[in-house]
This record gives sequence, structure tokens and C-alpha cells, in this order.
Amino acid sequence: MIEFTLDTLRFFERVKKYKFFLITCFLTCTISVFLYAFLVPEQFTSTAVFRSLKPENIKLSIDNSSSANLNYLFTDPNSPERSNLYCYELLNSRRFAEKTIIKFKLANYFKITDKDSLKVKDLAVKNYYSKVLRSSYDEVSELVKVSITTKDKELSL
Repeated sequence: MIEFTLDTLRFFERVKKYKFFLITCFLTCTISVFLYAFLVPEQFTSTAVFRSLKPENIKLSIDNSSSANLNYLFTDPNSPERSNLYCYELLNSRRFAEKTIIKFKLANYFKITDKDSLKVKDLAVKNYYSKVLRSSYDEVSELVKVSITTKDKELSL
């Protein structure tokens, strides 16, 4: 059987021999972590989880076509599952994104400076769904989850 013994004298000799290399590695890692922590902008996240309990009280129709598109999903129009899915579909609709972008001036937040207003709106909607809004629908618990992540504390509240 082979026994491994720790020869402390030999260990400290090697540490002494490579001390500049070890100190340099340690300082490089430490400085890079501090730089990353202080230079990366803060991000604020707000999350809400909800369930629509009274589907007959939902009056959030985007337009006639979008509410009609959901009719095929469930046969019972008053089912809570349908209203929860409707809320989820509403959160992911283009019109909801456009109204949110206008209300909170997200084109300025995304620093879009194009002169074409349609291009600005398209870029803002793309950035809104890729960088700001996260939504999901859990079919088992019938809950809708919405998360907003921004670099501006006021927008995340």
C-alpha cells in the first residue's frame, strides 16, 4: 500500500519558490472581480405571480381578432384556466408592448435614435421582449408569472 505523506517543508519551499506567481494570480483574480462588480450596471427585477379568479370581469380586450383567437382554446368561456391564459396572451401581445413602450418612454430607455418612427417602435418592441419582460404560464397551477428587469429602479417598480 502506498502512503502519501505531506512533507510540509517541501510544500513551503515550493510556495516560496512560486510566491510571485501565486500572488500575481490572486491579485489579478481579486481585482477583476472587484472591477466587474463595480463597473457592471445594477439591474433591478420585479416579479408578480397571479391568477385571474373571475374571468367574467376581464375587460382587457386588445381588439376583436385577438380575443376571438383565444376562443378555440377552451370550450367553457368562463373557465379560470381560459382567463389566466388570456392574461398571459395579453402580456405577450404586440399592442400591449406598444402601449407600455409609449407610456414608460422605453424608446428613450433603449437609446433608440432612429428618425423612422416605425423602426423605432419595432426595435423597442424587440428590446422589450428580449431584455425587459419575461412572462410564463404554468398549466398545472394555472398561475401567470411576470418579471420586469431593467437598469432603472423606477421602471422595475
